[in-house]
Amino acid sequence: MMLRWLRWIAVAVILIGEAPVLAPALLLFPYKTELRGFTVRSELPLSRAELEPVLADAERRIATSPLARGKQPRNLYLTIGTWRWNWVALTQRNNFAVSRFLTDSIIFNRTDVARNIVHSRRQIGSTRATRRRA
Repeated sequence: MMLRWLRWIAVAVILIGEAPVLAPALLLFPYKTELRGFTVRSELPLSRAELEPVLADAERRIATSPLARGKQPRNLYLTIGTWRWNWVALTQRNNFAVSRFLTDSIIFNRTDVARNIVHSRRQIGSTRATRRRA
């Protein structure tokens, strides 16, 4: 009987440990917006007006990339750099973003959608503007 419980506990630990890699949505991203073929999940509410130009710029950049594979679903997760980011980033906590190849998800560190900026914990170069300057 005890062995059976230990097996269930081991399975639960493995599933919880793999959640950031296989299913970041399980990490309680309460807000979801679908726009321009992107599914954006976040810790804070997002304004469609703020999100629209950011995603339009991302769409333009993707279209010019030789690595683009046409229209495909894109899953973006925006964090505020708290426990969700720490759990998903694992050993890459100083990065601006990480991607998960199994789910085609991209998880961003501390994001400021209104200014189109991502922050990291780096000592030098900790802020990155993602919008192209004209």
